[in-house]
Amino acid sequence: METKILSVDDVLSYLDSIHPLPPGLSDRFRSLIRVKSFKKKEFLLTAPAVCRYLYFVKQGLLRTFYLKDDGTEVTNGLYAEMEFVVAVHSFYTETPNAEYIQALENTEVYIIAKPELEGIYLDYPDFRENGRLLTIKYLVDYSLQMQLIRAMSSEEKIKTLREKYDKLLRRVPQKYLASYVDMIPETFSKIKSNSKY
Repeated sequence: METKILSVDDVLSYLDSIHPLPPGLSDRFRSLIRVKSFKKKEFLLTAPAVCRYLYFVKQGLLRTFYLKDDGTEVTNGLYAEMEFVVAVHSFYTETPNAEYIQALENTEVYIIAKPELEGIYLDYPDFRENGRLLTIKYLVDYSLQMQLIRAMSSEEKIKTLREKYDKLLRRVPQKYLASYVDMIPETFSKIKSNSKY
C-alpha cells in the first residue's frame, strides 16, 4: 500500500494546526529533528530500557506492546504516518521500560531527544499548549482503547475498528489487531469475516 512520505514541513504544519507555533520555533525544530530508518520487525525500543526519544512517523507503521508473565505479547498501540509514538511512563519518569516499540513495515521516523524537547518547552512557553493538546489526544485515544477492551462486545470492537482505524485494518497483521482489542486471533478473524459492519 502506497503511503505519503512526510517532510519536516508536514510535521511543523501539523504542530501549527494544533496551536500556532511561536516565532522562531520552526527553525529550532529543523535544527534538532533527525531521521532514523527501521526495517520491518526491527525494534526502536526494547525492555528494559529507558525511552529517550519522542518519535513521529514519517512513513511506515509502528506498534507498541508489552509481555505478559507467560511471554504473550499484548499490543497496546498502533501508529502510522502523522502520529507521535513514545513509551509514556519511561519517557517522562526516565526509568526502565516494560514496553517495546517495533516497526511493522519498513519505517522512517523523525526523532527528538527528551532534553531537546524540554529545552524547547523552556525557551518557547507557548509551545506547552501544543504539548497539552497532544496529551489530550493521546488520553482520548487511550480511553477509546480501554473501552474497546473492557466494555464492548466482540462485534462492537470490530465495528469500532472499522470506523476509527479503517486504514490500519488493511495494514496491520490480524494477530496484532486481535491483541489490540483483547481477542484471540481465531475469534477476531471469524467475527470480522461474519461482521455486517
